[in-house]
Amino acid sequence: MKNKLNISAEQLKKDYNELISVNAVARKYNVDSGTIKSRLIKFQIKYKPQVKYNCDWDFFSKDTEESFYWAGFVAADGCVKIRKSSHGYGKEFYEMSIGLSTIDENHLVKFKEYLQSNHPIKNFKLKGRSYKGKQYKDTYKSEITIVSKKICDDLFKFNIVPRKSLIYNYPEWIIGHALEKHFVRGYFDGDGSLYASKSRNKKTHQFHFNVLGTENCLKNIKNFLNLTESVSKIRKIKNIYSLDYGGNNLVKKNL
Repeated sequence: MKNKLNISAEQLKKDYNELISVNAVARKYNVDSGTIKSRLIKFQIKYKPQVKYNCDWDFFSKDTEESFYWAGFVAADGCVKIRKSSHGYGKEFYEMSIGLSTIDENHLVKFKEYLQSNHPIKNFKLKGRSYKGKQYKDTYKSEITIVSKKICDDLFKFNIVPRKSLIYNYPEWIIGHALEKHFVRGYFDGDGSLYASKSRNKKTHQFHFNVLGTENCLKNIKNFLNLTESVSKIRKIKNIYSLDYGGNNLVKKNL
């Protein structure tokens, strides 16, 4: 049964101006979008018609360099969610999202291009928090969200599941796969870093490779890179693990 909506014109206008979207207002009041549209029309409040978004829904169904790369990137820096419908019918909908610092927004633009998507990239300001008397600066985030059960189902094959951060398991079926290196490359671009250091006793910079993740994932990446225990370590840092190794020749070999 749909919920009844008792709202004034002033409140509805305020909600729509803040939330921008008819669907977002509908979610707030747990009603269907049609109810909100009818009220907007009744109160003569101008609103933008809903845009129908599209993309290559089968992108992650295909075994390509691009699909494996972006699956690896989503495994590192994205997420999938299963949400309850706000329309009161108990249905579920599936969404995939990637959120990055706004300075890396161009990578989301590339993602859209590969998926032939017209989904918007939304920008947010995250207010800096105060912790132990220290005030941190505001940060800026860019995010793309695609609602699609098909895309989420295909990402499940790569073990990309809801709330995966601390439980992610490297997909066994891609071990030895001809495209595995592209999955690892995408994962590294999402959760890896490359930096140079110079000690007092050396004239040249030494390059270092680092990638974060679960112990299971990093062990498999370590095996893929053929790294021995003597040149690389997996360390636990609070609830996450870090794989580190250095040496110019070794790092250059795996770039």
